[in-house]
Amino acid sequence: METNVNIKAIECPNCGANATNFQNCEYCGSLLVRFKDLNIAIDPNKYGKTAVTFAGLKDALLENLKEQERTQGLNHVHTWIRNSALGINIEVVNPRATKDMVYFETDMLYHIMPLNDYTEAEQSLVICFRFVELSWEITNFDSNAADIHDYHQALHERFSAMSEFPLFNYIEENLLTTAGTKQGKVHSYYIDFGQDYEGAAEILTQYLMFMYQIPSPTTVRLDYELTSETEEEYVSSVQEEKSFNKGLLIFALLALCGGAIMGFCNGDSEGILVGCGCIVMLLLILARLNN
Repeated sequence: METNVNIKAIECPNCGANATNFQNCEYCGSLLVRFKDLNIAIDPNKYGKTAVTFAGLKDALLENLKEQERTQGLNHVHTWIRNSALGINIEVVNPRATKDMVYFETDMLYHIMPLNDYTEAEQSLVICFRFVELSWEITNFDSNAADIHDYHQALHERFSAMSEFPLFNYIEENLLTTAGTKQGKVHSYYIDFGQDYEGAAEILTQYLMFMYQIPSPTTVRLDYELTSETEEEYVSSVQEEKSFNKGLLIFALLALCGGAIMGFCNGDSEGILVGCGCIVMLLLILARLNN
């Protein structure tokens, strides 16, 4: 007896085929099937053949895919998208690079160890937008960190208001010191574009316009940089970063020692307060160096 199996299909907004792959159409590779699956309206001015994206963005993402193919997915491939005037600094990576350490700086340097489980040998374009939530131990003693905390919270709220927000997969990651202790959490939103570099460019264009209040992609120039590291080169760069960070912390430790001594030698209440503050910061730095 034959069994009839009803397979759900979606008409691909890009090619019109009946797609059963709701991530990337199996006929044309378009990620627009995700919009249909999640009932997100598709504005033809933003997505599809008439969409306008930032100049050079599609080419930059295509070069990323070509580098992945050249290195068979074994290298850590990054495409950096930047505009220094607006503070834009985001990266599109291959699956292997999704496991790379991400560095985050306030007055100290922390890192994020991503928790995703992508198959490393796959070839696709992946991006993650991260919003840091620092712990009260940091924000209470560091006004700059408190400002960064509030800024990331505002950005997080703005991002969640995007119509494309449901396309992203949420993961809560840890913000770690060099000692490996948790000093906050990171709200991370991943999206794997597959190999649809055109759809990726369209989504990234909408993200940048929405988050940075850019009226049109024709009004802003973006700079692109492609980097590709072997596994050995990546491991070496992580060790160099850790060594450099430790050197900075030791320098700060010595400076705070001097500040504490001078504060207590001054003798008045203000000097003692400075000395006590230096001691608190010393203890925090020693915790970071204890690895």
